Amino acid sequence: MRAFFATPSLLLSLLLSLSTCKPTETTTPPPTPAPDVAIGPPPEPAPPEPEPEPEPERPWTDEDVPRIKKYQALVHAAARERNLDPHVVNAIIWHESKFHADARGPGGAAGLMQLMPTTSRAVAKKLGRKNRPFDPKYNVAAGTWLLARLLEIFDGDERLALAGYALGSGAVRKRLANREPLPDKTQRFIRRVNEWSKAFRAAEAELGGAPSSAAPIAAAL
Repeated sequence: MRAFFATPSLLLSLLLSLSTCKPTETTTPPPTPAPDVAIGPPPEPAPPEPEPEPEPERPWTDEDVPRIKKYQALVHAAARERNLDPHVVNAIIWHESKFHADARGPGGAAGLMQLMPTTSRAVAKKLGRKNRPFDPKYNVAAGTWLLARLLEIFDGDERLALAGYALGSGAVRKRLANREPLPDKTQRFIRRVNEWSKAFRAAEAELGGAPSSAAPIAAAL
């Protein structure tokens, strides 16, 4: 076998060809973009669910329920006629007589809504009816008429209307003119009617009486 020997010219041409070869190019993948980072404070946690309001405390007992139910149709009808909240009327009646139609109070106050003698006579004349304060139909009709009239006198201010029911509209206007506060007893009456009307509203299904379709003037008491 013949040995192969590279000649100098061959070696030179090999070296020249190697020097002209380009190195293999490698491609580098583009960098992965960083995820978007929220700028600013972290989101606030969701507010907790509001707790349900407790059941209003009832001023009456189970023994009083039949007596209250007896007059619900009458109360709701009279309140609807005068565009009043029947639950406010119920609260006034509970405060005044505990739903005893024959109740008698100081100064001759009479009946379910404790009409004073002069007031009862004046309202009877306005309504064109006989003055029968111990008759539940007349008493509630007169009492709701009086409450609606007081709302007119005090431009829809339910608090002042209730004060007028307890104290008399003239006495309330005099105190307002003199910048005097309402008596504690009157303020207590307003608070009780406010609280008890909520209790009567919550117990409407139990006590009976058709809900009033009119928008109640005193619903916010």
